[in-house]
Amino acid sequence: MRKRKLTCYLIYFSFTWAGRAVYALRKVLEKLNYRIDRVAGHFSPETPEND
Repeated sequence: MRKRKLTCYLIYFSFTWAGRAVYALRKVLEKLNYRIDRVAGHFSPETPEND
């Protein structure tokens, strides 16, 4: 019974940790993309957007 509870806690903590890591990573990537966009726009304002 005790081992099962420990396993549940482990799964829960791993999921919350993964969620936080993904969220933090997404925020960092967002900031990086914003900076890259600003720098690219600053250096080449005439370049058309290629999507």
